[in-house]
Amino acid sequence: MTEKPNSLWAEEIAKLCEEYEIDTTEFPMKKEPLNQLINNKSIINIIDKMNEESTQKSKKEHWIKRKDNIKPGVRQEYMCRLGRKQCGAIIRVRSSMMVTKTNMPGKFNNRNCRMCKRDMEETQEHILQHCEDIRKTTQQIQNYEDIFKEEDIENLKKAANIIIKITETVEDRPQ
Repeated sequence: MTEKPNSLWAEEIAKLCEEYEIDTTEFPMKKEPLNQLINNKSIINIIDKMNEESTQKSKKEHWIKRKDNIKPGVRQEYMCRLGRKQCGAIIRVRSSMMVTKTNMPGKFNNRNCRMCKRDMEETQEHILQHCEDIRKTTQQIQNYEDIFKEEDIENLKKAANIIIKITETVEDRPQ
């Protein structure tokens, strides 16, 4: 490293190099290339941790299916082309954080759909695509799996607007 060994930057870099097993004694490095190398190692570390944890977590199941299309540190195309509210709706559905009884089991007494009152579990897929009560008042998603695809931004935009309307309808309904 070309920095003074006693500088705060050098101390932080030394810790990171040790954490990511980077040997800086083999060749002298300047600040920018070393920062880039550490950044690349941290991205690889994030991917490894996601892969390891995703085998144990149900909310990460869809990320496993899409892992070849997702790169940490690279913004998804829909995030550049859709509004904040639309992006938030897509992210909530993709990460299983939409307020449904199966996603938030500690918040509700039972898992039956609060909209159609049938013995159907209130899942994201049920609410967005299958619920008869919602179908009467609001347009539903034609294909739930399309929400998890990146290819067609216009369809994703339509889906996001439908998700927003359905979410408002569901959250207004008492348990």
